Amino acid sequence: MDKNKLNKNEHKCCCCHDDTSRNNNKNENNCCEHEQGELEHSRHGHGEAHCHSSGCGHSHEHGEKTTSVQIISYTVGAVILLLAFLGEFGHLNKYAAIACAIVVYAFFAKDVWVGAFNDLSQKKIFTEFTLMCIATVGAIALGEFADAAAVIYLYSLGERISGEAYTRSKRNISELIEITEENVTVVNGGTAKTLPAAEVNVGDVISVRVGDKIALDGVVVDGNGFADTAAITGESVPRELVVGSKCLSGFTLLSGAIYIKVEEKYEASTASKLKAAVERASRQKAVREKRITRFASVFTPIAFCVAVVVLFASWLINGNFVSALRSSLVVLVASCPCSLVLSVPLAYFSGIGRAAKRGIVFRGGQTIDNVAELGTLVFDKTGTLTSASPVFAGVIVAENSPLSKTQLLDMSKSALLKSPHAFARSFCEKYAERVSYAVDGVKNIGGRGLVCLINGKKSAFGNQKLMGELGVKVPSIDESGIYVAVEGVYCGVLVFEAELKKNALSHVSELRANGAHRVVIMSGDNEKTVKSVADKISVSEYYSELKPDEKLARLEHIYKEEKRLNPRRSVGFCGDGLNDSAAIARADVGIAMGSGSALTVESADVVIIDDDLGRLGDMVSIAKKTVSAVNQNIAISLGAKIAVVLMGIFWYPSLELAVVADVGAAVVTVLNAMRIGKSRK
Repeated sequence: MDKNKLNKNEHKCCCCHDDTSRNNNKNENNCCEHEQGELEHSRHGHGEAHCHSSGCGHSHEHGEKTTSVQIISYTVGAVILLLAFLGEFGHLNKYAAIACAIVVYAFFAKDVWVGAFNDLSQKKIFTEFTLMCIATVGAIALGEFADAAAVIYLYSLGERISGEAYTRSKRNISELIEITEENVTVVNGGTAKTLPAAEVNVGDVISVRVGDKIALDGVVVDGNGFADTAAITGESVPRELVVGSKCLSGFTLLSGAIYIKVEEKYEASTASKLKAAVERASRQKAVREKRITRFASVFTPIAFCVAVVVLFASWLINGNFVSALRSSLVVLVASCPCSLVLSVPLAYFSGIGRAAKRGIVFRGGQTIDNVAELGTLVFDKTGTLTSASPVFAGVIVAENSPLSKTQLLDMSKSALLKSPHAFARSFCEKYAERVSYAVDGVKNIGGRGLVCLINGKKSAFGNQKLMGELGVKVPSIDESGIYVAVEGVYCGVLVFEAELKKNALSHVSELRANGAHRVVIMSGDNEKTVKSVADKISVSEYYSELKPDEKLARLEHIYKEEKRLNPRRSVGFCGDGLNDSAAIARADVGIAMGSGSALTVESADVVIIDDDLGRLGDMVSIAKKTVSAVNQNIAISLGAKIAVVLMGIFWYPSLELAVVADVGAAVVTVLNAMRIGKSRK
C-alpha cells in the first residue's frame, strides 16, 4: 500500500480509538486503511525520510548496493567524528575539528531537517525531528560542535538499524503471504491449459509438478510425491501425498508429480484465507499499542515543557546558564519516544508473523494479549477434539441374520458407494474389499439413509428413523450406526465412533501447563460418548446433549465464574461447526479449527489452519513470548530515559550519553521484538 496514501488518511479513522469495547475490537478490520501500514505509520514520525533512502521496496540488488553504501557512509562518518572529538582534547587544530563536526552534521542531519520542515508545514511542532533539531542547534550555540554532530550521527545510525529490522520483518510477512502460484495448469478432458488460479472451478483437475506451489485446496486423484507443508503447518518434515490425500494450497511439491481435484474456489482456499487473515491481523492494534501511540503523542510536548522547566530552574538554582541549557538539552534528546513507538508494534507484528508460520492466524494484537491471559478453554467435541466424521469401527451382525458378516459388509459397500453421507464415505474408505453386487433403484432419503435393490432384493441402509418408517425393529446402540435390512428383515448394524485426534491428551496437558487451569468439553452428543472422550484426555468437566443456544448459555455462565475469580484472565472457546459460531464470537478468545464453517472461521479471533490440536500450545506460547517482549521493551525504553534524564538534571549533563542511551534502547528493544520471529515456538 502506498505510504503517502496511508499518511494522508491517517486521521480519518474513529473506531480504532476505542480500546474498551470487545465488539469494536473484533470489528477493527473495518477501521481506516492507515492501520494496514501500522509500522510505516509508526515510523513516519521518526524516520520516514530514512525509510525512503534505505532501499525499501527496491530490488534485491539495489538493496545490497544501498546497504554497502550505508556501511561505508557510517564508517567514514565515525572516523571524521572521531577527528572532531580529537580537536576538543587539543590533538587536532580547533578549526579543523569544527570543520569535521560540520561535515558529519551536514551529511547525517539532512533527513532530520527535511522531516522537521515537513512536520512544521503540517503544523506538527512537537515531533522527534523538531526535538533533534532544537537539541543540536542548542549544542552548536554553546560551541559544542562535536557533541551536536555526535547526537545527529548516533540518532541517524539508530534509525538506520531500526529501519533495517523493520524492513526485514515486513519482508518476512510479505514472503509468508505469497505462498501460491498465480497460474495453474488445468487438465480437463485430456487437454491442458494454463489459467489464473482465481478462474479455476470446483471439480476441475490441476496438474502439479516438482517445485510448484499448490494454489488450490483439493484431493490427489492421480500420482504421488512429497510436499513441503511448512508454509501452512509449520512442519519441517515433508508430507507424502498419494491418491486420496488432502492437499492444501500453500504446499510445495518437492518430488513426484500429482493431479489434484479442486474442492474449493481460490478465494475460499486455505492459502487465500491465510493471506487475508495475516494481512488483516497486521492491521489490528492491541490496547498496549494504542496506549503507546497516545503516550508518544503527548510525551514529546511534555518533554519540551520539562526541558524548559529544567532550563530555568537549574539556571535559578545554580546560576550557570550554560550548564542549565545542557541539562535541558539532555532532557530533549533522552525523551525521544522512538524505541517505544517502533518496538511495541514490531513485537506484535513479529508474533503474528511467527504464529502464521506455524499455521496459526491471530486476528490482531489484542487477540495476542487475550491469549496470553487464557485461563479457561472450552472445547467443542466433534471436529475439534475428535475427527469431524466418525470412523467405521466394526459391524454387529444380528442374531438371526440371513447374511454372514462378509455378505453384510460386501452388500453395504455396494450400496453405500452410492451415498453422499459422511458415514457412508467413511465406511467405504475403511472397508477396502472389492465387491460386485448389482445395485439398482437407489434412492437417497435426506437425514435417514437410502433404499435400493441389491440383486433384486429390497434393501435399506440408514438410521433408526428410517427403519421405523419401514417397519423394521432394530436394537438401540450407544454409538452412531447405519442399520441394514434386507426384505424387511434386520441383518445388522455398521458401527461408527468418534476418533480422538492424535496426542490430544498431551496437547491438553500442555495447555494446562501454559496457564489454562480450567478445561471444559461441550457437545451435542450423548453423555456416554462425551464422557468417553473426556476420560481419555483427563477432563473432569463436560456437558453433553447441548443445543447451540444451550452451549452459549453454559459458556456465559463459565465466563461470569472466571471473571469473578480473576477479571484479567480470559475465556476461550474452540470449535469448528456452524453451531459453534455464536460461542466463538462471545468468548474472549474464539478459536476456529480451519476445516470449520465459513461463519465460524469469520467470527473467530484465532484460526488453526491445519486442524492440529498441537497448534493450541504453540498459540499460547507465542502469545506469552510476544507480550513478554512488549513489556520488556516498555520497561527498557522508559527505564533508560528516566535514568539519563535524572543523571542529566542532578549529576552530569552529557548529550552523548543521552543519545547513546536513547539509540541503545531503540536497538535493544527492536532486536528483542525481532527475537520473537526467530523463536522455535
